[in-house]
Amino acid sequence: MGKVVVFGAAGRLGQRIVAEAAGRGHEVIAVVRQSENAPAFGDGAAVVGGDATSAESVGAVAKDADVLVSAVAAPGREIYRTVAQALVGVVVALPELAPRIVHMGGEPR
Repeated sequence: MGKVVVFGAAGRLGQRIVAEAAGRGHEVIAVVRQSENAPAFGDGAAVVGGDATSAESVGAVAKDADVLVSAVAAPGREIYRTVAQALVGVVVALPELAPRIVHMGGEPR
């Protein structure tokens, strides 16, 4: 199975994505802003602290990934543009075959 990196893993949508990917046998890296406050993910998910808006932070976990998933949510639209730019910038700079990007967005309710 593949390696799936989920940014915004502590949120409602992110937790569901982590659970689904891990349940299907993928190696899952759950990226959260503050790892000490991360929810309890089940087997198959490793938690790491990171910032989806930072190319350096994204690059640190993207290297061997097959898929990068952004489930980051915040009021307004700027966060989605910033995260997308960081993800695409890192993927373009990777020397090997680049991972797929799944970018989910929408203002939280």
